[in-house]
Amino acid sequence: MRYLEAAIFFAAMLVLAFLVGRVLWAIAQRSAKKFEAEMGADDFRVRPPNINFIFVIIFAAISALVVSSIFTKGVTDSEEIFITIILAIFFLLTALGFLLFRLNCKVTVKGNQITHTTSLGKDTSYAFDRITTAKRGMVSTRGGSTETIEAYHGKKLLFRVTDYWPGFKLLASRLESEGVFIIGIKDKIL
Repeated sequence: MRYLEAAIFFAAMLVLAFLVGRVLWAIAQRSAKKFEAEMGADDFRVRPPNINFIFVIIFAAISALVVSSIFTKGVTDSEEIFITIILAIFFLLTALGFLLFRLNCKVTVKGNQITHTTSLGKDTSYAFDRITTAKRGMVSTRGGSTETIEAYHGKKLLFRVTDYWPGFKLLASRLESEGVFIIGIKDKIL
């Protein structure tokens, strides 16, 4: 029975996170348009929106609730404590992933130079002429669909950004003005 309670709690927290995520996704797409209006065409940054911090808070709070359930119920069964700790670690790692993604992941454009920073903080810089192809199109997600741009050098993926990131449309227009060949997301790269 304890496993069933843990599974129901876990499922309820995931459903809650999904529903809150859908609302935050729509807000993020609207706020991205506002931020883009304030950016310059030759010097801008494309990065995940600040709304990702809310996901960090949500998953950290869920983790705290999971751990506090041990103390409020007075649990002494080591098996139940183990399951609860595993759930808490899962939610904390998810929060950490969102935090690393928000703080580090970005594409910075300065003049003809473009720099991509991964979620782990590794920077890769190159000129626009190194980007041979860019795929642009709609991609289905669990919560709906989003527009993405994937930039390639040959067949190697350099970076991927989505339309809820502020600066997305500036990057798309800059790639077109630089003469980067843009194909549909479903097309194959030659």
